[in-house]
Amino acid sequence: ARLPASGSVGVVWGAAGLAAVAVAALRRPGRALVAGLGVALAATFGRDALVVLRAARDVESLPVVDLARDRLPAVRPPYAAVRGIVRGGLRLSEYDVPEGEVPDQSRPPRAVVAVLTGSAGDVQRTQGPVVLVRLAPEAVPEGDAARTVRGRLAEAPPGVVHVLVQVEGEGDVDAVLVDTLDRPRAPEALGPLVLALVGLGLAVGAVLGSGRPGRTG
Repeated sequence: ARLPASGSVGVVWGAAGLAAVAVAALRRPGRALVAGLGVALAATFGRDALVVLRAARDVESLPVVDLARDRLPAVRPPYAAVRGIVRGGLRLSEYDVPEGEVPDQSRPPRAVVAVLTGSAGDVQRTQGPVVLVRLAPEAVPEGDAARTVRGRLAEAPPGVVHVLVQVEGEGDVDAVLVDTLDRPRAPEALGPLVLALVGLGLAVGAVLGSGRPGRTG
């Protein structure tokens, strides 16, 4: 879902150079600098906003892996959409704890990690990895609930896996974490979009202001 730089950025940067030349032709070198800087800001932050919007759209359109009948692909993508049963009783709260202190469990946790399974049975048989999901505290059910979760796919911390999951047999546990709190969301494009509009405003103001007649002594 991370998008590479596109050729359109070069086009906009080229427009910045043309704007600077145009303003310089009007004998306003100071405004030429402002115009070039403004268009450069608009190009940079406009692209950032576009990347976030497209990535958010791509994550929402990901094919859903249903743990009841499917398993995650061997080559794991950066983001995934997984459907299963969120086991609200098999969860571990995550707190921000300064070094040397203990978590203040009287406060809400920062996040909750729960087990995600294909069914609600106590014993699960799977040929794929164990799947954990990281959720906001208010999104965790008290019991078991069917959910489709979307987020960044990462290797699950071994310590968390050993606390939440008991596996029969020998060998290491292959576990992945679907982090629903680490995913691109459309509202995150608002900040870059505002900065892009500010840059565009600077450029337009510099170009229009350069055409005003100056005072004569």
